[in-house]
Amino acid sequence: MSVSDRWIKGFAEDFGIYQKKTCWCCIWGVCQWQRKWISCLCLEPFRETLKAFPNAWLILAGQEQPIGFAQQLQHFADEVGIRDKLITLTDVPEEAKPALYNCADIFVSLSDSLQESFGLAVLEAMACGLPVIASDWDGYRELVVDGETGFLVPTWWGQCDAPFNLIALAGSWETEHFYLAQCVALDWEKLGNALQTLLADSELRREMGHQGRLKAEAYDWQNIVSRYEQLWQEGTRFLFNPVTPASNFAVPQFFETFRHYPSHILQEDTQVMLTSLGVALSEGKEWLLFYDELRFVLDEGLLELFKDALSESPCSFGTLLRRIRTYRPDCPRLWVEYHILWLAKQGFVALRQRSER
Repeated sequence: MSVSDRWIKGFAEDFGIYQKKTCWCCIWGVCQWQRKWISCLCLEPFRETLKAFPNAWLILAGQEQPIGFAQQLQHFADEVGIRDKLITLTDVPEEAKPALYNCADIFVSLSDSLQESFGLAVLEAMACGLPVIASDWDGYRELVVDGETGFLVPTWWGQCDAPFNLIALAGSWETEHFYLAQCVALDWEKLGNALQTLLADSELRREMGHQGRLKAEAYDWQNIVSRYEQLWQEGTRFLFNPVTPASNFAVPQFFETFRHYPSHILQEDTQVMLTSLGVALSEGKEWLLFYDELRFVLDEGLLELFKDALSESPCSFGTLLRRIRTYRPDCPRLWVEYHILWLAKQGFVALRQRSER
């Protein structure tokens, strides 16, 4: 028996879910957990999905970094009420990954990191014939064809990067990337719709998985190596002819450099509204999920002000900003943007373009 076979057999026996026709497995990322905020994001949407599909399971698989984070995830799942439907798998052998993908019905990857310029795990899942739900974020949108090989979940970002541009000069790249990711929001409603659409339709899962596998074949090394060589030849023309003075790179400008990554940019006329989860929060029936690192940047007093400022919603972001400044006249716009995007990331508010109202 191969390493892959032995590993997956042990997995099946431990959890008793493999090959049960009444069970759907959603794998949420087969990667390192350094960007741990991604893993936390999945818990609340999956809880809502369980209301319609109580036999579904959520598998979070990856290399555990930092050590102990799997236990923290299980604690969060306990608070949300889905601990008995969550499986965390750490240190998955490379040889076992294809078998793990083949245990699942859906693969979900919601990247919010500026580092994510391609999406190798997404491509692996497609090669294994899985439909993919991914964030509409830079390289992911080059891989996933929305409505054909899976679904893309719209993302939002804003120009609130200035403090973190300076942090980049003093710390590791992971620090500023973590804080910048906190203001990348997802459309929770469309994420939930995508999950439920795929869970409800086995034929659609099969067809999207088939189309994804066909698309993945284009990335076979036999095809890719020659394309890399061609790209390298084209790129060398620009190596000694820089178009931007080097001095402009002394302080990174993350938003200006990566503003093409999200689906939407938070604007003055962007519509902001409380979700049902946000209403529950304002009534004291839900709580904010703080990671320890966030207490250095999130202003809990400002977050409290949003409850009053959003009592009459929907409203435009510009109107919301003016309401906040009646309480805090000197509050910088970028901090209001950062906090409202974080609330949207957590699912407490929804953002819509004016035309989507």
